[in-house]
Amino acid sequence: MEQVTGSQEKVQDDDNPREALSGWRYHPRAARVLLVLFTLSVAGAVLLPKSWEAARTLSFTVGVFCAGMMAARTAAIWQRISG
Repeated sequence: MEQVTGSQEKVQDDDNPREALSGWRYHPRAARVLLVLFTLSVAGAVLLPKSWEAARTLSFTVGVFCAGMMAARTAAIWQRISG
């Protein structure tokens, strides 16, 4: 059996969600890409004709995905900053 060492005790003791986010921020490029995709998908859902049901649904789905990724605290677009 392997003995696990490290800072796992600290991870289990952190109950404050604000403290867990200290030192993290959005990755600028990833956030920009998601924001552009979100804006385009919302515009597509609004501007596409109603007869294009599949394209409107796809546009709405991409928009929901982008909004969820930007809001998720554990998403891959977060990066640790030094300091």
